[in-house]
Amino acid sequence: MQSKRVIIIVIDACGVGELPDADRYGDRGAATLPNVAAATGGLYMPNCESLGLGNIASIKGVRPRAAGRQTAVGCFGRMAEKAAGKDSTSGHWEIGGVVLDKPFPVFPDGFPAALVKEFESRAGVRTIGNKAASGTQIIDELGEEHLRTKALILYTSADSVFQLAAHEELYPPERQYEICRIARDLLQGQYGVGRVIARPFLGKPGSFQRTAGRRDFSLVPPSDTVFDLVQANGFKTLSIGKIYDLYARRGFYASVEAKNNYEVMTRVLGAVREDQFHQIVMANCVDFDMLWGHRNDAKMFAKGLEDFDRQLGDLLIALRDDDLLLITADHGCDPTIKTSTDHTREYVPLLVYGRKIRKGVNLGTRETFADVACTVAEVFSLEHSLPGKSFLPEVVLDTKADRMNMQELNAVFDHAALGPEVTESDIALLCWEARKYHFCAVAVNPVWVAMAREELHSSDVRLVAAVGFPLGASRTDIKIIEATRAVSDGAGEIDMVANIGWIASGRYDLVTEEISRVRKSLPFNVVLKVIIEAGKLTEEQQVKATRCVAAGGAQFVKTSTGFFGSVTVEQVARLAQAAQGKIGVKAAGGIRTLAQCRELLRAGAGRLGSSASVAIMKEFTGEK
Repeated sequence: MQSKRVIIIVIDACGVGELPDADRYGDRGAATLPNVAAATGGLYMPNCESLGLGNIASIKGVRPRAAGRQTAVGCFGRMAEKAAGKDSTSGHWEIGGVVLDKPFPVFPDGFPAALVKEFESRAGVRTIGNKAASGTQIIDELGEEHLRTKALILYTSADSVFQLAAHEELYPPERQYEICRIARDLLQGQYGVGRVIARPFLGKPGSFQRTAGRRDFSLVPPSDTVFDLVQANGFKTLSIGKIYDLYARRGFYASVEAKNNYEVMTRVLGAVREDQFHQIVMANCVDFDMLWGHRNDAKMFAKGLEDFDRQLGDLLIALRDDDLLLITADHGCDPTIKTSTDHTREYVPLLVYGRKIRKGVNLGTRETFADVACTVAEVFSLEHSLPGKSFLPEVVLDTKADRMNMQELNAVFDHAALGPEVTESDIALLCWEARKYHFCAVAVNPVWVAMAREELHSSDVRLVAAVGFPLGASRTDIKIIEATRAVSDGAGEIDMVANIGWIASGRYDLVTEEISRVRKSLPFNVVLKVIIEAGKLTEEQQVKATRCVAAGGAQFVKTSTGFFGSVTVEQVARLAQAAQGKIGVKAAGGIRTLAQCRELLRAGAGRLGSSASVAIMKEFTGEK
């Protein structure tokens, strides 16, 4: 797959369940998205649901797209972090293909006095605090002292961070960033925290508020990420939000700042709609972590997820045909765990979508976030030594249905004209088109069989007669008369509508008997296909009817007449599974595009019935 562009969205802190080693981190029971959904009465995320989010974990309000529901339009799975820890930096590095062999150092009791003294000397500042704390709580606690003494507020958390909070009227953001760079240069080796973070705030005692001037200063990754590799090979990369800082400002050709989730998604949408330049767009939605996860605010976390989903809907529409969208996370931050405000050690979701990739593929549990990096490298055909395994072969359209040439595609079409308004000229055109495009067969009502046989002359195109069409409620002896007369007029195949009322009544014995009687009335070389009108049946009835078709001696089960609804991929897959290879499946009803054909063939169809066969072949060949 040569995708022109890859879009990666990290929904920060949105884990989907505890990792096996979560106990070691004090995170037993952590499951950010499932627990947020349960705590708030359920989530409404139809776009993420359509991609398969509900198939990854049990999330109240987000249904799985499985048998009995519409197939997910995306591919879905979950990823385990291979590196130790649960930090944003290590998580993002692993997404980029760098797996740490040991966690970043943490300082839950504050930083060593000698280290703090050295920092103060280098930066020319004084500090207060130096303890693990919540960012909002510590500015409420020490903000007034900070204003009085001008000493910066130094604090950390359970994560590997060295955070400095300062009032913007005392220390403008650029000055704060300068001080953080000094800290970053100092904090290396055994004191090499993952991030130094500037935390500007404004306001007065009792009403301090952090501003959007936050900036992260990460360690430089110990080896090249996939983004360094992509850039070195001449591809352009764009970061949106805090991505640029987390990768220490490496691997990205350009960066765009964004203050919150809304701005991040707005910038992503703008890039997708307008950007003709970048091959990779990567963004981070930080609010889930910064505003709601660390503050134990499940209600706003839920609202943020639903807001994200709404903007995602616009993005899905805007994607180009060759775009590949990846949605994942870097860790969890379960706001329902009231005894902690820290990140949680969890699996993260993996959603993959593109108009030219397969649908509904379960990617399972990936052993490392680095599978994303390997996939990106394979998309751009880059040689690499990154850890992990690409999932591109699992999602790329590379089945026979996607590789088939024109002759193979022609050979599955029954070119049909079965409406009540069909005229002699329609039949003549139908047969001429079938000869021109070398279709497998033409399908007509019994009254037109003799004429169609003449129009087809000595061609290899087979002739199909519809029997009991379209209701299937004729007596069995009438169906036998119709079928045998059609054969004597020149038909080589019979498409017979089963008695749908018998199926709905559970009289499968009568259904099987009728099929058997019709089959026995026909020459051995005549193909019998039985239409069960799947759209009018329950899933159980579809399965049992398919078994009746096989037991009655027919060669194919056919989904529908097309008069009472269109065929679905789910129906074909269900019938194919029930058939167990004993009989074939013919899909019919509402087949209008090449993409539909490929999906139905992948699902298990062996023949396709359509009145739009010519339009589909023109789409395939590019014929005007």
